[in-house]
Amino acid sequence: MGIVHAGTGKDLNEARAAHFLETPKGRVGVVGMFSVDDISSFGPNYEGAEATYRVGYTGGAPGVNPLHLTPSTS
Repeated sequence: MGIVHAGTGKDLNEARAAHFLETPKGRVGVVGMFSVDDISSFGPNYEGAEATYRVGYTGGAPGVNPLHLTPSTS
C-alpha cells in the first residue's frame, strides 16, 4: 500500500529509526515518537507500551519510541 510509518517497531532500535518514502518529487523522511508522562490519561502504565533494546541474541520488546517528559513549573 506504500504506507510508511515510524515511531514503533519490533524493538527500540527499529522504533527509533527514521523511515523514508520515495516519491516522484523526492525522498520524504518520517520520524515518530510517543510522549509519556504520569499526568496523561495513558497514565503511569506507559512502560508496557515502550519498545526495548535488543541485547545480544535476546530480542527486544516491540512497542513505541518513548519521549519521556518532565513537567516544569518555572
